Amino acid sequence: GCTSLTSINIPDSVTSIEYNAFSGCTSLATINCLATTAPTLGSNAFGGVAATDIHVPVGATGYGTTYGGLTVVADL
Repeated sequence: GCTSLTSINIPDSVTSIEYNAFSGCTSLATINCLATTAPTLGSNAFGGVAATDIHVPVGATGYGTTYGGLTVVADL
């Protein structure tokens, strides 16, 4: 619920993002995930964020067309 958080970089060492981790972070507009394999998500992990995309490394595997309700864009 941190409303002043605007961007995050999820390091490649993260294997899971827990329930409601970023829920309610209404200003969170940029999400970069540096892992090539998607971390598991708890329910509502990105609920209510401003972001519509999650950015991942080019060539990343294990990602679908959406992840936690966000569109996956391979552009890192």
